[in-house]
Amino acid sequence: MCIRDRNKSIIRSGECERELNAIKNQVNQLMFEKGRAEELKEEEERRHKESINQSIEKLKVQQLNIEETINERNQWIDHYKEAESTIINMKREFDGEKAEIVNQLKLANEGMESLRKRCGELNDENDKQGQLLRTCLLYTSPSPRD
Repeated sequence: MCIRDRNKSIIRSGECERELNAIKNQVNQLMFEKGRAEELKEEEERRHKESINQSIEKLKVQQLNIEETINERNQWIDHYKEAESTIINMKREFDGEKAEIVNQLKLANEGMESLRKRCGELNDENDKQGQLLRTCLLYTSPSPRD
């Protein structure tokens, strides 16, 4: 160990020099380790930033994909709403046409029933006329002797 007296003169100078060199070596080693630690820290920070940037890029791609999916879904919803509106309008038109057709069929059935009734009446009348005509012909027909 290097000891100094009151005059600050070095006793045992050989030991002191070795101790001084050892301390210098330790300081140099610590400085090297500090520099290396800073390099490692910078490298770690760079890797960490790079990893974060890669994650951000992946998230941006996922965000774009999700936005595209949402846009496509919204387009399908719009198409669905248009189709639904068209179908509702067509159903209304069909229901209106159906009601009119049903009314026309009712009128046609009523007309057919009226015609059947009238045909029956005419057939009855025709039968009566035919009977009268036969009776009349039989009464007025010449006999073979005439």
